[in-house]
Amino acid sequence: MESEWKVAPYEIKHDFEKLLLAKASLKIMVFRANEHKIKEIFNLLESGIRAFQTKTPGEIYILAGYNDIYGEFDVRQIPVT
Repeated sequence: MESEWKVAPYEIKHDFEKLLLAKASLKIMVFRANEHKIKEIFNLLESGIRAFQTKTPGEIYILAGYNDIYGEFDVRQIPVT
């Protein structure tokens, strides 16, 4: 599990990249963003998963973005095939 509470996308991506290297079947990333950036960050993290060369089939990524405006989480599950 990794988390990043700074809202800069590069800071979030930097912490997320640690999860790519972790050996675990379930990987969780928690971050915060305003509603205008949250979709961009989800896309950035999902593209990182797809581009990573040593994925293990069966891994599941849970991305949880805390929306600063609404005070709630937007959660996505990305299975690795």
